[in-house]
Amino acid sequence: MTNVMKKIASFLMIMVTVLSIVFADLVVGNAAIAKAAVTTDAYLKTINAKVGIQSKTAKIEIEKKNKNATYTYSTANDKIATVDEKGAVTGVSKGKTTITVYEYYIGVTKELGKVSVEVVGPKLAKKEITVGINCKEDTAIDYKNNKAKYTYKSADTSIATVDKNGKVTGLKVGNTKITVTESYKNKTTNLGTYTVNVVNSKINKKDVNVAVRGNINVDQVIKYYNPKASYKLTTSNKSIAEVDKNGNIKGVKVGETTINIVETYKKTTRKLGKVTVHVKNAAIDPKFDHAEIGVNLPNVLTEVIPIQYLNKDAVYTCTTDNDSIIKCDYMPDLNGILRFMIKGTAIGRATITIYEEYDGKKTEVGKVLVYVNMYPITELSFKLDKFDDAERLQKIYYLATDKSDYIWDYLIIAPEKNTTPFVFDSNNKEVVTIDEKGRIEPKGTGTAQIIVTCGSFRLIMNVIVK
Repeated sequence: MTNVMKKIASFLMIMVTVLSIVFADLVVGNAAIAKAAVTTDAYLKTINAKVGIQSKTAKIEIEKKNKNATYTYSTANDKIATVDEKGAVTGVSKGKTTITVYEYYIGVTKELGKVSVEVVGPKLAKKEITVGINCKEDTAIDYKNNKAKYTYKSADTSIATVDKNGKVTGLKVGNTKITVTESYKNKTTNLGTYTVNVVNSKINKKDVNVAVRGNINVDQVIKYYNPKASYKLTTSNKSIAEVDKNGNIKGVKVGETTINIVETYKKTTRKLGKVTVHVKNAAIDPKFDHAEIGVNLPNVLTEVIPIQYLNKDAVYTCTTDNDSIIKCDYMPDLNGILRFMIKGTAIGRATITIYEEYDGKKTEVGKVLVYVNMYPITELSFKLDKFDDAERLQKIYYLATDKSDYIWDYLIIAPEKNTTPFVFDSNNKEVVTIDEKGRIEPKGTGTAQIIVTCGSFRLIMNVIVK
């Protein structure tokens, strides 16, 4: 009996040892699994940051953020720089410090990395400014301290003046200096001087292109345009391009002509020179080789195809070589206005030929290959800044003043060419309705909900009508 008991005891000891080993392996294995489970792909995009004292903050950016994780930030020296809960760094005093970024996920905190921060003082963005007579220019300061006071002084106010905000105004041709000082915490610092060159106006471009019926404003061809001077522009061929009473150039028909420009200021007249004007026909941008549109989505022709030198008085249409892939026709937009559109009717590709119709003539502009694809929705959310109460996604309408609105103004959609159909509904149509185009119509006072569904996404917008 004793031998039997000894054998049983030995067997039990062996089993306990085996189970202990197995249990230990399971614990280690589970720990490894747990460790693997909390591993994320997040990493620091920002590793260096430079900010000014009490200046515009620098944002620490994290790539591949885990939306279920929490990120915290810690500064090594808050007398040099601080960091808030969103990773915005603010400079406190000159110097260098380090900010450590942590990620907390499923009970585990790990260090993502460190950001080297340098806090610097303000400095002039450049040393020299060129400004026209009666024109204005800013004296920019890099790393400007938002809590400091800045003063500006012109060495010769007959040449250029400067206001309290550092905006320089040229008065007559010449050179002067603008001195900039900073006052902060009872200390005044001379930041330096700007050299200001005040110059006369001059021709900005010797050659310009304009569409038939297109316009070029006079200040587009004149650099340092003097707003208090008068400019006279004369054309050598009015049948190609003409000049209106304000000095703006208008294309009349395809061709080339010359515009002479003369300036008169304070009874002094100066010849600025000549500008050659090329009046162009509409043409497809040569860098554009194809277009991509979503299936079942109408697109305004001139918004999808980049056409240079559009004639604002012309009509642009197109035809397709495969109407089973693309439909070309006039269709109503969201406001019910008929516009010429192209619409993908099936996945595939087709070539469209674009025409310009003007002054009784129909001219071919060019051909474009168009691909029709599916673009399933990947993101749908609300623009929180559009709501009266963002926490409750609440929008208030007032019957006396508000008319129709569009749900699209409140949505963030990705991709932009999304082809997944939307479904809209209202749970109280006596208060508010929404049609298939997303048009919201307040109908009566009260509360309601607008439900937006697209694929697997579903959003609810709370509405109050007063």
